[in-house]
Amino acid sequence: MISVVIPFRDRIDLLQETIRSIVENGYQPLEVLLIDDSSSEESLARCYSLIAQYSGLVRVIASPHRGVSAARNAGIHAARGSYIAFCDSDDLWKPGKLTRQLKFLEENCYEIVASNFSYIDLKGYEVGESPQADKTELGIGDLRRANGVPGSASSVLARSELCKFPSPELFDKYLECCEDWDAWMSLIARSEGKKIGISSEFDVGIRRHELNSQNDVNRVITGHLRFIIKRWRQIDSLAVIYGVANYAFYKPKKVFGTRLFNIAGRTYKLLEFITSAPLTLRERALAIMFFPFVYSGCFYRIIKRIRHYLYGSIVRFIRVVQIHRLSKTVARALNDVTRHQSDPLVFTESVNGDLLLPVFLQSYLRHSDGKIVVFIGQYDCRPVNSPRVIYIEMPRYLARTYLTDGHVATAMIWAVVLKTYTGIIIHLDSDTVVRGDVRSALLAPLQAGYDVVGGVRNYRHNPHNIEFLDVPDTIATYAFGIKSEVVSDLDVIELYTMINGRPCIGCPKVILDFFDPVVFYALHFEKSVYYMDSDLLGGCNSDGTRFNGFGSANNLIDIGSLIIHYSAVGSGLSSLKAKELGLSRTVSKTYDSYALEKLELYLHINYGSPLSPNLQLKYRPALDVIS
Repeated sequence: MISVVIPFRDRIDLLQETIRSIVENGYQPLEVLLIDDSSSEESLARCYSLIAQYSGLVRVIASPHRGVSAARNAGIHAARGSYIAFCDSDDLWKPGKLTRQLKFLEENCYEIVASNFSYIDLKGYEVGESPQADKTELGIGDLRRANGVPGSASSVLARSELCKFPSPELFDKYLECCEDWDAWMSLIARSEGKKIGISSEFDVGIRRHELNSQNDVNRVITGHLRFIIKRWRQIDSLAVIYGVANYAFYKPKKVFGTRLFNIAGRTYKLLEFITSAPLTLRERALAIMFFPFVYSGCFYRIIKRIRHYLYGSIVRFIRVVQIHRLSKTVARALNDVTRHQSDPLVFTESVNGDLLLPVFLQSYLRHSDGKIVVFIGQYDCRPVNSPRVIYIEMPRYLARTYLTDGHVATAMIWAVVLKTYTGIIIHLDSDTVVRGDVRSALLAPLQAGYDVVGGVRNYRHNPHNIEFLDVPDTIATYAFGIKSEVVSDLDVIELYTMINGRPCIGCPKVILDFFDPVVFYALHFEKSVYYMDSDLLGGCNSDGTRFNGFGSANNLIDIGSLIIHYSAVGSGLSSLKAKELGLSRTVSKTYDSYALEKLELYLHINYGSPLSPNLQLKYRPALDVIS
């Protein structure tokens, strides 16, 4: 039913991963067509050896070296499926991509659909999420100023007859860049104005590497100029020129040693291009039009940088004022607790957590002794009425910050608590369920002389495939303890920035999560850290794996004998509340989707609400253990 077209030239190692991601996608395509754009004999031999394992599903079509557009056109001509999906030879599809796209196309009566994408590195690991497409469908008017179809060609699925008729020459072989943009405009015209559907799923991984065609500045500019000349009646030519000027000259030849004010470098690069690129006289004249846009783009970035600096300064000033106000509020509220310095301070925080706090507090009070301080929002309920539970109502501004950026608000509370209370402090996330005396388990190492205690957050074995050099592990923050003397030399503002993830002395360049800089700071000054076993708290082991006494269930949820941590459930509740109030959140769309997924799982386990079949299948090992 679906033919997949993959143009390639050498790079067989990447091609092998691309084919595997397509064949193991969950939907069996009718055929996978590899269009060879004049690869070397060695590469072709490796390619034929590679496809032998797929029993005729994958076949190679030879094509003279005429570029990616001609190769795609050859694939369109040879395709036998009712639909054609395109994929570049260095990109990857996520499982279920074809199934979801086909369903989306048929349910909405589209002729062409595309999906959102994430950036990946050469190892296939995500290195950044693209901005999610603003619209759920695109017409010809939406393509006037920019190519709004995400994921280049690798995300597109289209009906075969549109691609083949009136001619299979869909991609313009004379365009070295923008050939996909031009093709989408042609497809819309062939479908008599029907729109391109944009799925909200992030189904494609686009590789970033040195050989990407977008890194060739001359190729980018040449392609855009020829695209403008071809489509000048249908597009906003000045907008396209301005956009490509900003893109192509973002990293020009350095003259003054800075990108921001480097007008001389931009001028030099543009003149170098105009004199050396293989352009016609008309194209050279059009290229000269770039000059004012190069300068205007430079000054636009100057203004943008100044505006960003001023906005950041105002925000930092507001945060300082808010933290000092919060310090006074917390100091007064903790007055009852601080009378007994021998007792540890156990605290949690939850805004809009009416569904989380009842489960957490009841489980904590059932298994652990002592008081617990709970930071709640102004309008949140107090689900458990007990002298062991001390509620502290957060100021309105902090509760609002929790909905838009939970980490910022959490960092403010933690910084104030660590500087207000003197002694042992234990923190538990409100999206945990206590199964044993976790308070005593965290308290014992601290009383024995350790300064910090918690589960392992692994850096040494590099489970996230980031080059960390030689750094120690930190701790997971859903259940941890710390002595306030560890941060006694820091002021509250400095501590807040470190908790919020700002690198400090002793930190690697990349931080996995907030609060890690505080642990690195402690280790740098030779404070002792006690790492709890994953059988007790769940999460990661010291060797970088996640397999513990609860088997593969710990890969899905942090499951230990003392506590279960669902992770991101509070963010899921904040996301729903923020949408209800019309607030924008600073977290990525991918994390938001993950948080809502975890919220659905949490409500199913603890409140018996329905769980979608897909999540039942995904979390089956964890459901079996918890039940």
